[in-house]
Amino acid sequence: MKNQIKPVCLVMFIILALASGASAQLNYARLPVLQNQEITDTLLKPYFELATNKKGDTLLMSHRSLNVFFADKISNYLSEASDLSLSRGYFVLDNSDGRMFLGRSWRANKDREKPLKTILTGGIKANVEDNFAAFSSGRKWNKDIGGSLKATFLRKGVIYFDPDTSAGSQKAKLKQKRYEIANQVMLDYDEKLAKYKKIKAGTDNAGKDISDKSSAYGKEAAKAFSQLETAYLESTSKAYNQAFTRWASIEIYVPFTTSTYKTMNNFFDTSIATTDHYPFEGGLTYTMLFDKKKWSRQPLRLLTNAVLYPGTTLLTFKASMIANNSVKTKQLKTKAIEQYLDRGTVTDTLLLARLDSEDVYVGNFETFWTPSVSARWVYMPLDWIGVSAAIEYRFGKANAFNWKMGVPVSLKDKEGKSKVNFELICRKFLGDHSVGLSIGLPIGADII
Repeated sequence: MKNQIKPVCLVMFIILALASGASAQLNYARLPVLQNQEITDTLLKPYFELATNKKGDTLLMSHRSLNVFFADKISNYLSEASDLSLSRGYFVLDNSDGRMFLGRSWRANKDREKPLKTILTGGIKANVEDNFAAFSSGRKWNKDIGGSLKATFLRKGVIYFDPDTSAGSQKAKLKQKRYEIANQVMLDYDEKLAKYKKIKAGTDNAGKDISDKSSAYGKEAAKAFSQLETAYLESTSKAYNQAFTRWASIEIYVPFTTSTYKTMNNFFDTSIATTDHYPFEGGLTYTMLFDKKKWSRQPLRLLTNAVLYPGTTLLTFKASMIANNSVKTKQLKTKAIEQYLDRGTVTDTLLLARLDSEDVYVGNFETFWTPSVSARWVYMPLDWIGVSAAIEYRFGKANAFNWKMGVPVSLKDKEGKSKVNFELICRKFLGDHSVGLSIGLPIGADII
């Protein structure tokens, strides 16, 4: 938004962020098969299967644990409407385009034990920058509101370890830790189920109730394992070297209503024309996330080792197409009533009343398509604060070079999950410089 962000508006969104509450809850993952221990409970077996790749090789981590591991890192970057969110719902106040977004995400594959490959997102976007300015000045609101649909396609993330597999190596320690965690959650499962069996002994429908409870406890055990395994990887800088994942998105924005503009051909005109415009938008986005735990000679895929310092880096490239017009690109200026009165030629009181309550633009109103390309870089040396920079180039009649720089901050809950993200931004957009704030708020449980 522009630099006139009023304190009451900021306080309102902070209260919303703190009150909306529910921190992301991680669902269950498959647990590894325990060595020298037989899993006899058929209801629990599905949660203890080893994950394998397409070649049939056993993986160090389950698909579900990989999903959880990368979800924790991706959640730090929610500050724009186009960002990926693995929460069931999310809210974004996006300084990049002055709009608010409220959305809901679904995973296309309902089997939570499989790799997360496709996410579908739908939501509502509304222009709050222009409407807040209109509200402040007592002018009419511009009905810029519509629906956004997005499909995101993810590739399976990769975690890089030292090649050594001997005792005491990263891989050996992780494998041993997985068995320790699995035994820990299994003991808890057995204890809780044994207590429940005593309670239900001799009661009606005891068999069905125990079976249902066994399944529920199994999911809890698998969920606990996934969380503990991920926590172990983050607990020390020596658990792994680097990690890498990427995803691509296609998004369209369809307005529910037209955007209405009042125009005059020239400064001496006394007639006001009304023009409607449908601001369709579409875009393709490709994002890469690099996580470097420590200094290592092992290079990351696509980038050499020298590029990245320890921390997490996000690179995003986007190509988009916008149904644009000469008002949105600031080619037409608003006609102020004071300037009109200075001419001394106006006696039409109805016209003056309209000029006083509505934005009227002077000049030839045109519509056209605007293609653009952009790149964004975010680096977080810590998991709660970082720096960012982005550039955008717009072609055609709206030819412009835009840029922004920011400081992203991710506030965590007691479990270390992102509760609310915000980014302080300085930007140049269509020739105007401004300072603003973007807010990203995950809502509800994770979909992973």
